[in-house]
Amino acid sequence: MISYPEAKKSTLKLAKTLGVVDLPLLEALNLVLSEDVISDVNIPPFDNSAMDGYAVRWTDISNATSENPAILELVGEVPAGGVFDEKVLKGQAVAIFTGAPIPDGADTVVQVELTKKEDSKVFVYKPVVKGANVRLAGEDINEGGKVFTEGTRITPEVVGVLASIGRSRIRVYRKPVTGIISTGSELLEIDEPFQDGKIRNSNTYLLRALLKELPVETFNFGFIEDNPEVVRKAFEKALSVVDVLITTGGVSVGEYDLVKKVLEEMGAELVFWKVAQKPGKPMALYSWQDKVVFGLPGNPAAVHICFLEYVRPFVLKSLGYKNFEPVKLKARIKGGHRKKTGRLNFIRVFLTEKDGELVATKAGAQGSGVLSTSARANALALIPEEVDFLREDEEVEIHYFDSLSLSNSEEGPI
Repeated sequence: MISYPEAKKSTLKLAKTLGVVDLPLLEALNLVLSEDVISDVNIPPFDNSAMDGYAVRWTDISNATSENPAILELVGEVPAGGVFDEKVLKGQAVAIFTGAPIPDGADTVVQVELTKKEDSKVFVYKPVVKGANVRLAGEDINEGGKVFTEGTRITPEVVGVLASIGRSRIRVYRKPVTGIISTGSELLEIDEPFQDGKIRNSNTYLLRALLKELPVETFNFGFIEDNPEVVRKAFEKALSVVDVLITTGGVSVGEYDLVKKVLEEMGAELVFWKVAQKPGKPMALYSWQDKVVFGLPGNPAAVHICFLEYVRPFVLKSLGYKNFEPVKLKARIKGGHRKKTGRLNFIRVFLTEKDGELVATKAGAQGSGVLSTSARANALALIPEEVDFLREDEEVEIHYFDSLSLSNSEEGPI
């Protein structure tokens, strides 16, 4: 049995990017750039107006007052998408609209609120600083400049910037292909009626939902009975197409716990088995050729926590993410906590802020089979191996996960 830090280190050591693909821009959302992006254009591409008003020569309006307005001759207009082909001369103004190019000769835009138009005359009642309301070419992005570096995650905002410089396709690290197999002769599909001795297969749905939050391709290979030949055939089929296989159940020490036995017969290399943690002690990790297999326990709360602590960071690192760990915070635990020494405990909590401090409240019963507590939690509290008792309001380490950030309750656990 190894410690949680050792297990985490061993897991992340196996994570690596999986090659590069060239994708249409929107298909690359949430993937990671595999190269630096250099712009071949200025953004904006030309000097343009930041608002509706009048393009003028600053020297013509610099002394304008409400009592003695500058009076300019209106010689034309330029809408967004249009151009003014002539030069703005002394004493002239051109009506201009947001985003339109600044006409030659003009250097300032006076917003319409500071003016009055009468026939072909424009009265300016207040000066603005030279260059006011003009967005300069290259103000956002310079031609030849580095826009993004390799390793940048493609967020919606990054998509917008890439679109602005005309990048319809982009090179990124490819998505890992993941697979899910739940083992256990006791499993039923979720829409089947209950039978004595059977339980519905929630783990597959839990994992599929968790993986949907990540930019990965996922194959569901269903659930299989505890039969060595069936398990081997299922593993061979899955490992022929996936990069990462996630199994649930079958990693303990019972006669029908076949996952470890079958993987080892297939020549898989055991990275670790059994972690000094609760829940999730029986978790196993294997490498097989260039694939990785997560053997998660069968209890759904353990599946959930092991996914968040091991599988999710592994997948994110494999995608090229620089930040693949959960957000780590400190909070005071409400109600304290008592446990046995020897294993790190993950406590599902609801994290709130009170009087400027973070407070962690246990979200419900902490048994490894109690998944409803996870549905009420938004973070995990980590209680170290050597600790047997935490007092009320004692500080603990918190792992806050994006996938847990939206709770059904703003007030705390139900």
